[in-house]
Parts: sequence; C-alpha cells; structure tokens
Amino acid sequence: MKKVLLIIIILLVLTGALIYYLYTRISYTPDWYDAGQFRVDKEMIVRSNRTAESITAELTMKKRAVVDAEMLTSLILGEIHRQIPEESDQVLKALRCEMEKDRIFIESVINLDEIPLKKLSPAQQNAVKKLLSSFPENSRQNFYIGISGTPVLDGDRIELGPEAKVQLGKMEYPLQSILAQISGKNQPATFVPLSKFPFKNFHIEGDKIILEN
Repeated sequence: MKKVLLIIIILLVLTGALIYYLYTRISYTPDWYDAGQFRVDKEMIVRSNRTAESITAELTMKKRAVVDAEMLTSLILGEIHRQIPEESDQVLKALRCEMEKDRIFIESVINLDEIPLKKLSPAQQNAVKKLLSSFPENSRQNFYIGISGTPVLDGDRIELGPEAKVQLGKMEYPLQSILAQISGKNQPATFVPLSKFPFKNFHIEGDKIILEN
C-alpha cells in the first residue's frame, strides 16, 4: 500500500511539473510588450492607411519604394484592419516587425477570446476552437504569436516557404503544421497572390525591403 501511495504521489508531482512547464511556455509576453511598447490604438490604425498611400504614390512616381520595419508593421496592421475593421483593435493588442538579412520577424500580442470566428467556415471554427481550448484560459487575453520566414517571389505569388516558423508563447512550430490544424489540409497555402500588391518585384537589402514596379 505504501508503494502504491508513493507511486501516486510521484505521478502527481511529475504531472504538476509538466503542466507548470507547459503553462510557463505558453503564458509568455515579450519585454517590449510588458514595457508598453508597440501597442495598437486607433491613431496607429489611421497612420497605417497613410503609410500604404505613401508607398503606392512613391511606386507610381519613382517606380521604387523602400520599406523599413516600422513601415512594414504599419502595412500589416492596415491589412488586418481591412480584414476585420470592427474587431481589429480588440483582437490585436500589439504588433511589431523586424528584418534581419533575408528574414522577416512579425511579433504580435493578441486577445484570443476576441477572434471573430464567425468569419471562418464551420470546419475552421471548430478547428480554431479546439486549438484555443488547449491554451490556459488566463493566457488567452495576452497571447504572443510570432511568425518568421523569408519571403520570395515565385512567379505570380509571394511565398513564405516551408521553413517558415510560428511561435506560440515560447513554443515554436513549423507554420505549415499550425495552418494544417486550422485548414484541415495537409498542404495549406503559405503564399499571397502578387496581384494583391501595388508592386511587381521586391528584394530584401539588410533591414529593408525594396519594392519595384
């Protein structure tokens, strides 16, 4: 009886340690967010529209535009706002981008409980709900998501490529595996048609993206 009790206690301790480890890996916010930086507000959303207009005008006049990390952040925010105009400032709490050599890093803190699931298909809604239910409840309102990858131009589309990663809290996964869980497909798309953008070519130089028309 004593041996059985000892085994049960050991299992409980190990289980508790595992749960704590996973919780600390998921319940994570970066230092820049804790310091109150890169918070999304209405002024930032308005500024994102001006950034997009400025780059489009520069491409029209000069056939070339230079985009730094701050401008990229603004462009991504603008696109998110266009996709979910009524919910963007509730879902997205902070956003920042970095560029290093040929790789782009997009970091965000979001409120998972405010994601507008109604805009997804029923199958996608169920998949997202299942994924979200695996995260601790008190980590969902300030949830860190990071995406990194090297964008390349492949014919008429911009491709992130199979090496792209997504970071949930401190845990990193291949981006395709996370998309597969949501889409239910083995080979989900990780590209955007070039026709969605006001440029015809691009390349990365150091910490900047060069757009060309």
